[in-house]
Amino acid sequence: MTKINNKKNTASPNDEYVELLKQLHENFERNRQAFEEFVRSNQHLTKLEKAEAWLKYVSENSLDNSDQESIVYLVSRGYDCSSQINNLIFNWKIATTRTIKSALSTKYVYNLDTGKRKLDKKAVTNFNKVSDFLPIFLPDFWSGQEETIDATMLRTVEWCEIGGFDDWWARRSQEIRKSILHYGIENTVPRSFWLFAMCRSDYAIELMRGTLEIALETIKVSEHDEPFPWRVTRISLESFKKKKQEYVVGDVIPYAASVIFCHIRLHAIKQNEKLLNEAIELIQKSQKLDGSWGFYSGSESGNIEATAMALHAISMAKPRGWMHSAQIACDWLWSKQSVSGYWGEEVSAEPVYLSVLVLDAIELASGGKNFTFSKNRTKVKKSSKPKADITSTYQFKVALSFPGEARDKVEEIAKGLARRVGKDRIFYDKFYEAKLARPNLDVYLQSIYHEKSKLVVLFLCEDYEKKEWCGLEWRAIRDLIKKRKDESIMPLRLDDADVSGLFSIDGYIDIRDRSTKEIVDLICSRIK
Repeated sequence: MTKINNKKNTASPNDEYVELLKQLHENFERNRQAFEEFVRSNQHLTKLEKAEAWLKYVSENSLDNSDQESIVYLVSRGYDCSSQINNLIFNWKIATTRTIKSALSTKYVYNLDTGKRKLDKKAVTNFNKVSDFLPIFLPDFWSGQEETIDATMLRTVEWCEIGGFDDWWARRSQEIRKSILHYGIENTVPRSFWLFAMCRSDYAIELMRGTLEIALETIKVSEHDEPFPWRVTRISLESFKKKKQEYVVGDVIPYAASVIFCHIRLHAIKQNEKLLNEAIELIQKSQKLDGSWGFYSGSESGNIEATAMALHAISMAKPRGWMHSAQIACDWLWSKQSVSGYWGEEVSAEPVYLSVLVLDAIELASGGKNFTFSKNRTKVKKSSKPKADITSTYQFKVALSFPGEARDKVEEIAKGLARRVGKDRIFYDKFYEAKLARPNLDVYLQSIYHEKSKLVVLFLCEDYEKKEWCGLEWRAIRDLIKKRKDESIMPLRLDDADVSGLFSIDGYIDIRDRSTKEIVDLICSRIK
């Protein structure tokens, strides 16, 4: 009789552990190699392009809540982040579902009527809103950097226009308000960072302005009889290294910057001009010769986060001499950019948050208008006139004519132009896919290139001559030449191929060795 072996052939727990470690190592190596290749491929970019490329890489490869700052930045600068936003919403739905299921499965249910806990699972069915649950049973579905994650979530909601989670934000607002009213603000130095981050969100200000105003008034009150709230007593670094406890008094630069920035952002009614002037004076006199600010007024070395926050403050307050201070501060910040494109330092905000903070500070100091902390909304007067269609006269400042083989290069230029003059003022086919899905597209396109665009930019190459749709666009452009509308045409060369109707006497710009920023600058110089 044959003996049957019924013992299952299963791997040991140790084998499974080894296999798991192997997979983790392979994933790590794969990600490391991909990132190294990304860094190598971007070394030719300008500093700003490199920073934005890194943020785009993060937005496409990270699920960390704090890294949502990368999407916020890209959307604020006109990038299309539809796929990232869709993934984000999907992940949020999964997270909320998992969190709510966990709350519903708990043995202990809080009865809102009696104020007691009981072991009645059926009582949970009475809860139909997030606000019905206490945070102890239904914690927030997000987590991350302690002092800035709330602001990051609210900024993401605003910029990505995400709905369906309003109950969570309303409950969070109530929690913060109760906490401040009942317990005040402890550890005011970290709370000043929290307030600064919250005031970098229009939605946070809209949602909890009163709470933020209370927080601002609270951090403006000095502790321990110090003359200013940002002045603290701390152990000196030298004594710490020597294992001694020698205390020194120092002014916290980010704290003073928070008082200035938040006061302006909240349009505080209860103004303390003396305190604001003292904060501004501290910021100005504490700047180092290299343009940086340290975390403390007496710090020997500059701190990236402190410099970015101080730059926000003086650029908003605009005291006498601020422009020179801002310029050298920007130069110092650019010098601290990593080879990969981001900013990072020990004992500071995470790289994504810090990088966005730095880029906003530089934009603000340079007189730009694109920030992640404000959409610069302008009120539009109501009019009985219908909204202009895409075909209205000079709807576009720039129209781009190119063959599909040049799309990768042209798309980056289109995005760069969109950030400078507005996406709705640039005709690039990907921006208007829905509009272009129509009969008689040939006639429609010719009207755009012939009549509706102030400047037509041609990307000329061997493929341009071969393409039917380029030929159709070229007919409309040649008629502009016939009518002597030379100022409406800007030829750019991708190679030396001949193009019918273009001669050696015609001027062009060879862009084969030009960066995206250089090309965008050249085009913008024609439409000023």
